[in-house]
Amino acid sequence: TFEDLVKNNFTYVDKTGILHTLVQDKGRYFFSRPRRFGKSLTCSTLDAIFSGNKELFQGLAIRKTDYAWPVRPVVRLDFAQIDRTTSEKLISGLKLALTLNAKRYNIELDQSREPSEMLHLLIVQLADQSGPVAVIIDEYDKPILDCLADKAKAKAMRDILRNFYGTLKGADVDRSLHFVFITGVSKFSKVSLFSELNNLNDLTLDERVATLCGYTQEELESVFDEHIEALAQKQNKPKTQILVELKH
Repeated sequence: TFEDLVKNNFTYVDKTGILHTLVQDKGRYFFSRPRRFGKSLTCSTLDAIFSGNKELFQGLAIRKTDYAWPVRPVVRLDFAQIDRTTSEKLISGLKLALTLNAKRYNIELDQSREPSEMLHLLIVQLADQSGPVAVIIDEYDKPILDCLADKAKAKAMRDILRNFYGTLKGADVDRSLHFVFITGVSKFSKVSLFSELNNLNDLTLDERVATLCGYTQEELESVFDEHIEALAQKQNKPKTQILVELKH
């Protein structure tokens, strides 16, 4: 998580300047990148920003802006952490994830309801209690991607997700939302995320956030300079050669 990186003195490539352009206003965003590009870290960083954890961002780009650090309730779901081996387990996994989110804010959810209803009630109750909500969903498409070879199973997963994501377009919920950020590696047109949720702003090819995930050459050479220097010494090669090999 972002907090782990900061508190344990890891090397961190600062993307908070880009995130600042997104979080200062209300927004509904979809962001697609390949696996292992840092989407989950981006979600974790957004969670820390909306939770008002200003002290974690000491020395980073967002602290040099006029961002006011309002504290907002956060509903965060990571589909990589939810059991999705069967349709039944996906439903129970969603219920558990929503229950844990609710518990952070001392809200109890009715376990007899469908996940879509639970999400609806959680967002509306959170907004009534603490103000407009930030919803962060990581790897929204993983339950479908994991079973693409099994067409019937993939369709069942898709139908569950269609109902679940469709909740975010309801009038009550929409009024209760401040920010939505959804990541994935693909854009399935038949999942209601992109049919019913037509107010999502697709950032995937947006130049403003082109370098939000991954490293640029400049970031590699500046942030990881001491590590590259150490590698050059260990392999007894010029630093320039190491950079060429890294780029390759």
